[in-house]
Amino acid sequence: HFLSLFPPPSLLPLFLSLFSFFFSFFFSPSSSLAPSRLLAFLAAFAVPPPFLPPSWIRTMLDLEDLDTYDLSLDVITVGGERLTPEIVDWVDTNLEGVVVNECYGMTELGVISMDCQTWYEQRHGFAGKPIPGQEVAVIDTETGEEKPRGRTGAIAVREDVNSLFLEYWNLPEATKKLK
Repeated sequence: HFLSLFPPPSLLPLFLSLFSFFFSFFFSPSSSLAPSRLLAFLAAFAVPPPFLPPSWIRTMLDLEDLDTYDLSLDVITVGGERLTPEIVDWVDTNLEGVVVNECYGMTELGVISMDCQTWYEQRHGFAGKPIPGQEVAVIDTETGEEKPRGRTGAIAVREDVNSLFLEYWNLPEATKKLK
């Protein structure tokens, strides 16, 4: 099961649900992030582990009635922006026993890495380790050479992976720039 809380017109949740055999629940606030509506939705529908942008969790940091929601969560997966220590601390304090896993990806490729407590000890603030099936390296943007572990550079992924998109729709020149 999968809950996506991306506002339209994001196609990422649909893509993830179609190709990962998950059920998707789409929830979109009308004009602003409404933490009480989100929590009511999660509780009312006994939503399975949600995928949330950290900004949505950040809207809950000052809620005083969090304990009024019957949330049966054990995992929250975050992505779309950096997971900050304040969010990790808030979840640890307010959602006892809930694990926060951070994933990193892009529209053209999907998720390429994940910080997952069941795989290894987490280091929040890092992009995690490549998920199975992804070959990822950090490269020098000028030379294309792989950089030593721990060095800064550009993230590169093999272009022959199954999750790589085929092309930008009706934009062949943009597609050529990527290949």
